[in-house]
Amino acid sequence: MNKDLPDYTEQVQLYAWNGTELIPVLVDSNGNIVAVIKGDYSGILKTIAIDDKGYMLIKQLPILTVDRKGEVIFYDNFSNGIGIWSGTGSGTGGKAAIATEAFKTAGFSLKMATGVNGVSYGYLTGEIFYLKPSNMGIECNISFNNYVDYITIALHLYTKTQVYTLLIKINITEAKIQLSEDTVNWIDIPTSISLVANIRIFHSLKVVADFINGKYIRLIFDGTSYNISDYSLHSTTDDYYKRTQVNIQTASTSTLSGDTYLDSLVITQNEP
Repeated sequence: MNKDLPDYTEQVQLYAWNGTELIPVLVDSNGNIVAVIKGDYSGILKTIAIDDKGYMLIKQLPILTVDRKGEVIFYDNFSNGIGIWSGTGSGTGGKAAIATEAFKTAGFSLKMATGVNGVSYGYLTGEIFYLKPSNMGIECNISFNNYVDYITIALHLYTKTQVYTLLIKINITEAKIQLSEDTVNWIDIPTSISLVANIRIFHSLKVVADFINGKYIRLIFDGTSYNISDYSLHSTTDDYYKRTQVNIQTASTSTLSGDTYLDSLVITQNEP
């Protein structure tokens, strides 16, 4: 190479190591490097796609997930505190607070304590931005102590004209999963589940529903999927502002506090 001339005046052959030997790197007629980008997926190399403008396509997935489907638009493992959530308990000592004694990831969870009152409830609510109606899912990991009777999980989508409600109940007393089409009555989902009352053993739950046509789609509990497409979401008129809202309630009839722990809550859109 001539030291008195700039590097770009020289002809250079670029080689890359393929794990066995050095091979020439190809370029097109304009001198652009031609490459196929691949990523490792469970020991298998898969080509990373680009769109018609040359942008790389990336699908964000949660750290812990039930079926790795849908586009993740909200994820909270409570490692940054209580954040958007607010809650309380109806009994003495009832509260919603960050906990470290039981968790699924990152060393933190959100604890809902009913408090002590004989019949007590724990409440949790959070609002995020409005989502365009699609096949949406809500996923979370939940554990509980011996004094919790049931847990309900609701995902509401407010469109400025309607509110659509997905409502699921983990009925611990009767060891069943239920859903509601009218927010009042409960329908048993034919499942075979085992519920363990241990704050360090988390159960995984995911529910997917069609918020365009107002239908449930599927339920996944502890890795087993159930078809719930015969059932409808509850809907009613509502002209308040657009938003997406999550409400979780836990109940106890014990003289001791019913404690529920929530971790890795995920909301998805454009589910299959």
